[in-house]
Amino acid sequence: MSAVDSESRVEALLNLDVLGEDAPSPMPTAVMTTNRLEAFSDGVFAVVITLLVLDLRLPADTAPLPLLQRLWLIWPKLAAYAMTFAITGIYWVGHHGLFTLIRRVDRNLMWMNLYLLMCVSFIPFPASVMGADPKDPLAIRLYAASLVAVGLGFVLIWGYASNCRRLVSADLDPAIVRIAWARCTVAPVVYAAAFLTSWFHPWVSLSLFLAVPALYIAPSRFDPRQFKT
Repeated sequence: MSAVDSESRVEALLNLDVLGEDAPSPMPTAVMTTNRLEAFSDGVFAVVITLLVLDLRLPADTAPLPLLQRLWLIWPKLAAYAMTFAITGIYWVGHHGLFTLIRRVDRNLMWMNLYLLMCVSFIPFPASVMGADPKDPLAIRLYAASLVAVGLGFVLIWGYASNCRRLVSADLDPAIVRIAWARCTVAPVVYAAAFLTSWFHPWVSLSLFLAVPALYIAPSRFDPRQFKT
């Protein structure tokens, strides 16, 4: 290599230092598709929904009683199972909906999704506690707090992905962005209200838990439009 070539290489390296942020990055930002993240998340949701049913069993000390009476004794657990199954299913559908809009995944979003899955995987425990005594305000607050935590996970994911169109399509309809924001925020607000009302009217809290599945299962403008992006 000639002295002229060596001087040119040194000058080019010095220019990169001077350019600072304008210099080309030697390593591109790591971005991947959503397929692996969605597959892993689907697996966690499937395990969580399966764990819910493991808490359902007839008490051994009621064996002499008629079956119908034994089933009646565990109706709170059956109700908690059905309600939590519906809520967890809504979370799964919502997760699928968001990642229909989110086109790319980076490291930060992966950690936010792991936080969400951690909160989702915790749901069977407060569901079991509330099923044991659904009128206990503390059990209601534990259940509500766990659902608020899940809701915050959705808010974090959508806020990060949609901000400045970071991980969504650049031409995504602003109306869809707003509707997605509404879908992410309504549930945690309702669950926070259930948390607060448990100090005064536990039955109102339980009614709020039941209202959310009815609200989200009903078709909305977000459902058909998200698949047209």
